[in-house]
This record gives sequence, C-alpha cells and structure tokens, in this order.
Amino acid sequence: MQFGLFAVYRPISKQRARLDLVLGGGPTLEQYTGEEGTSLGEAKAGFAASGRPNKDTDIDLSVYVYPAMSGSDRIRVESDLTFQVEIIHDLTFDITAYYRFNSEPPEGVEESDFGITFGVGAKFD
Repeated sequence: MQFGLFAVYRPISKQRARLDLVLGGGPTLEQYTGEEGTSLGEAKAGFAASGRPNKDTDIDLSVYVYPAMSGSDRIRVESDLTFQVEIIHDLTFDITAYYRFNSEPPEGVEESDFGITFGVGAKFD
C-alpha cells in the first residue's frame, strides 16, 4: 500500500484503451526479512496502459520509477505486463511478466528480480 500525493493525467480514455500518467511522492515503509523497517520519501513517476483488442482479451502494462527524495541516490523500478483472456463465460486465464529493480538493496539481496506468473480467475460483473 502506498500513501502520498499523486497526480494522474489520463490523455487516453476510450472504451478499448486507457493511458494514465502518474507523478507524485510520499513516504515508503520497507521491511526485509530479519531486518528492521525503514521509512524514506520517494517520488513516483510512470504510466499504466490498458487495452482490449477484442471482447475476450485484456492487456495491461505499467512502469513506475521511484527515485529517493531524501539523502540517497537510490532508485527503484517496478514493471508489470499482464495478458488476460476469457476462456469460457467469466472464467479467465492470465499470464504476467514482472520486473523489479532496487539500486541499493540490503546486503545479500539481489538488485533485480524478474518473474512470470500464471493465474486462473473468475469475473463477477
């Protein structure tokens, strides 16, 4: 969960496509396993785009950059790409590729992480 002050501009808002541009900042609380939590201020800049090429398919892409605002050169990046398709009436299958980067991770933690997830879900419209 994230708190702060953020501005969102939506230059594209159509039935089959949406684009949100985000800029803002606020405090971030992090706690890694076996370590005490730390709080610092981070800015947030990025975008979230959604498209629906047909009635059964959704594609979502988001990329956010979080530069530290207080006494650090740290930068974090979060990126997600999701493809979701309706298999049969209201039953969906999705695949998500994600990427995470932290320029100053705690000792023993990798700077970046990449993964792919698969899911099955139900829509309740």
